[in-house]
Amino acid sequence: MNEFHNLTRPPGALPEGNGNLPLGNTTRLIGGSYIGMIVVATSLNAIPVCLTAIGATFGLSKTQLGLVAAAMFVGRVPAILCAGPLADRFGLKPLLLIGAVGVIVGLVLMGLAPTYFLLLGACLIAGAFSGPFDVLLDPLVCALRPARKASALNFLHAFYPVGAVGAVAVTTAILGGIGTWRVVFPLMTLPAVAYLLCVASCEFPQIQRQAGRTAAVELLSNPLLIVIVLMMIIAACTELGPAQWLPAYMEQVFQWPRSASASILLAFNVLMAAGRFGVSGLARHLKPMLLLLVAATLCIICLLVGALAASGWTAAAALALLGATVACMWPSTVAYAAERFPAGGATMFSVLVTAGNIGGIVGPATIGALGDYVGLRWGMGTVACLPLVAALLFLWRLRADRPGPATSGT
Repeated sequence: MNEFHNLTRPPGALPEGNGNLPLGNTTRLIGGSYIGMIVVATSLNAIPVCLTAIGATFGLSKTQLGLVAAAMFVGRVPAILCAGPLADRFGLKPLLLIGAVGVIVGLVLMGLAPTYFLLLGACLIAGAFSGPFDVLLDPLVCALRPARKASALNFLHAFYPVGAVGAVAVTTAILGGIGTWRVVFPLMTLPAVAYLLCVASCEFPQIQRQAGRTAAVELLSNPLLIVIVLMMIIAACTELGPAQWLPAYMEQVFQWPRSASASILLAFNVLMAAGRFGVSGLARHLKPMLLLLVAATLCIICLLVGALAASGWTAAAALALLGATVACMWPSTVAYAAERFPAGGATMFSVLVTAGNIGGIVGPATIGALGDYVGLRWGMGTVACLPLVAALLFLWRLRADRPGPATSGT
């Protein structure tokens, strides 16, 4: 509650033009941002629980199922790339409201899709329109909470696993009751409806236009940003690859029933939420690269245990715990970039989140492809190579960074 109060308090350090928003307006924007993160979560996390049911409906291979999981991210990438520059030009509000309407349409079409290829098309639509939420909520919260970006972003991103828990629980209940996945996706539109009701009448802060704002081409040529982009890809693969496959992994490798398998994804997201809420406090006291180095090391351990364990319970415990260990990697990497490139604008956030969504494509698809050829254990274990690379990058930046503000992006 203290974090919510701090986030909604009229902050004196806001950029010029953003400090005069009424308190009630700011409170609704912050609350709406949390709902917006739940919109992203519910649109993505019903799919893993439904994968085997969708496969049975259309007679799909593991590779085809991996493409269902990846299709949402394929739609998101071009939308995210466009959302940042468009928000710099037209503001945050129109893009976020259009995104909410598009998510509603896409999810309804997913439930109605009569063929596999139309399902993929509907996934692309839902993914594309959820993209603005993924990229624009970060600069919105940074604008409203500029003094503690890492804390605020970890707190914001904690609502992603909160939404995922709700999505997994509702989906599991529907599949165990009604028994059809087609009802699931239309129900997942409710958070998007709530978002529209919450913020449609709000005044949004303007993204400050500065003559010195770093251009997209200049950003992409900066060696540090290139490294941070790689960090984002790795963070997303480490989080979203295992998460998208977790229920199917437990079903097919350990022959667990569907409800029990889904409960491990539920535990993964509960622990991720706890991790992000916890890190929102720790981030004020620890160097971000030290936090990320510890997280990456623990991710390696969890993934290797999950892939090599002979016992289903051991694998389930390790992969559920992965939710806590990977929790800080995405938001803390974004916050690190925001601190190093304070003039990057929404365009920079679009570059970072695009990188994360590329990881969201590569992770599930790679696990699925390896599952077809050498088995899902190999697919899950291979992901452990990624946080190993990340740990080396985090260690390098930990040694390279010096105390004090760094605004040059070097």
